[in-house]
Amino acid sequence: MNVVVKLQGGMGNQMFQYAFGKKIAIDSGRKLVLDRGFLLNKTPGPWNNYICRDYDLDIFNLSDHSIVDQFRGDFFYIGETVDWSSDISQIDRLLESILKIENENVYLDGYWGSPRYFSNSFSPAEEFSVRKDLILDSPIATEISQSNSVMINIRRTDFLNGDFHGFYGRDYILNCIEKIEKKENGLKYYIFSDDIPWCYENLSDIPSSFIVGHEY
Repeated sequence: MNVVVKLQGGMGNQMFQYAFGKKIAIDSGRKLVLDRGFLLNKTPGPWNNYICRDYDLDIFNLSDHSIVDQFRGDFFYIGETVDWSSDISQIDRLLESILKIENENVYLDGYWGSPRYFSNSFSPAEEFSVRKDLILDSPIATEISQSNSVMINIRRTDFLNGDFHGFYGRDYILNCIEKIEKKENGLKYYIFSDDIPWCYENLSDIPSSFIVGHEY
């Protein structure tokens, strides 16, 4: 018996999809299968500025699972019909209904972008720890590991060419930093982006910050 997860989107989306599939696998006694067929299809979709993604989870120390290029068995399909921002009771009901499914295979198709879908099932910190053989021996990596570091990712490029996602600028970022610093002290901010020039122009004055250029 398997729980099959359709992988789609970038690394963050794939992490949420894996986490939800892992929870269902643990709670139902099924084997976890990652279906990367959607990621392998590089045919442009009907969406403006759509970016094809690759399988990104191979950098992590994921526990027991298997990977297929396309799952071909029969399955009970579960699409993401519950708004992830909805109250926890709706998500609980979805989880209960999935665990009652008696079909041999369950197929999960969605983004599942909330920890409510997998809380209290396993340790995300362990599952998503980066493989040691991929950790760079560099001054910046050492500095990050030895500081109370916060990673800020600024995605612009494709987000600037449509209104589906939109983009939050400097004020939003500063507001987030203000909220974080009400809870933590001695933070250092490392800024990553697909638009480094914009970051230098708009964010270089943030105290205790470092813009990580592509040369790193």
